[in-house]
Amino acid sequence: MNPRTSEPHVGITPNLFGIAYGLAGLAGCWGYAALLGFAPALVSDILCVLAAAVWLALLISYLSQVPRRPGGWSAELADPVLGPFVSLIPIVGMLLSVGLMRHERTAGQWLFGVFAAGTVVLAAWMTGQWLSAGLDLDKLHPGYVLPAVAGGLIAAIGAALAGWAGPARVFFGLGAVSWLVIESMILARLYFRPRCLRSCDLPWRSSRPHRPSPVWRIWPSRATGSTP
Repeated sequence: MNPRTSEPHVGITPNLFGIAYGLAGLAGCWGYAALLGFAPALVSDILCVLAAAVWLALLISYLSQVPRRPGGWSAELADPVLGPFVSLIPIVGMLLSVGLMRHERTAGQWLFGVFAAGTVVLAAWMTGQWLSAGLDLDKLHPGYVLPAVAGGLIAAIGAALAGWAGPARVFFGLGAVSWLVIESMILARLYFRPRCLRSCDLPWRSSRPHRPSPVWRIWPSRATGSTP
């Protein structure tokens, strides 16, 4: 696997698509509440528009930055820490397409089909890379459930809403089987490699961890003008 995680990442990184992912998921929750009559549908529509705006802004910046980085797309997708988060791009697209189905069903179905196909292709490619190049257990994290598990289960929900019963069952099987396999690996890492939670490079940790000074050391230094 690519050891690129020791270098600091500058600019838009794929884990930032989690912002749009959360907004789109929240829009879906409000959409279901609206179907049950518990909330106005306008809230879901506003969240969908906001999620789409964030997703597009991140996507344009990300697509323009990746070709200028060392290794380009090959290194980006093979990154053992941030690589799995690239799958959030088509996953968020599927969620937004489901929201579009409520207003323009045909257009939403077409867009959903495109993003679902992209999700499956990307998940298959990443899984093949993990099998052929090998995984570093110390860098395995819960983000590895995104390409096949989250992608498969969200594709199953969207396909069912689109009226595609057959593909919905296939996507659900993909997500369920992938969850059993990948989740067992993540649990094994937590059980047998507990120390790597403090020492490994993770997407939410800085490449240069900083040890904060205790407050009882900072306060006297501020009063005397000395540095602890």
